[in-house]
Amino acid sequence: MNRAEEVRNAVVELLQPLLAREGLILVECTVALSRGSLKLDLAVDSDDAPADGVHGLTVGEYSRLTRYLQNLLDAEMPELGEFGLTVGSPGVQRRLQSDLELAWGVGKKVEVRLRRGGCLSGRLAAFDKKSVTLEPSEPGYSPSEGPARRIERDEIASLRLYHAFPEPHRKPGRR
Repeated sequence: MNRAEEVRNAVVELLQPLLAREGLILVECTVALSRGSLKLDLAVDSDDAPADGVHGLTVGEYSRLTRYLQNLLDAEMPELGEFGLTVGSPGVQRRLQSDLELAWGVGKKVEVRLRRGGCLSGRLAAFDKKSVTLEPSEPGYSPSEGPARRIERDEIASLRLYHAFPEPHRKPGRR
């Protein structure tokens, strides 16, 4: 395990339970090392964010959370030394790859592009190391046909949140 992986694992272990107590979910933690400099990028969401992918935190809340986490990491992990920290939203059409991201995505509408071609959509019902399970979602969101479907993870080209952006309102007589 390299230093970036060690730091990532330690940060996730420290932050997941603390954020959970505040009603927040750590969706992603990436660590980059460049010329001795450490950079942490965290994607955090509210655990009660709607299933349509619209996130529950404001810009001000992310700003306060960044300051809080910076101070917390300085105090709890002094071995990090100086580091950069970015805390933000996971994004409306985020790709879900890691187990952390998939755990956050359970219950949300997703779109799956298959390696062999084709696309499925539905609600992410479950996942494990080898597969994901989709359930049909309600009408209006291009649901997959039929009952829940298990898809092997190695068959998946991409899996991302599905968000239907509303059509812009156009004035009558304009194209």
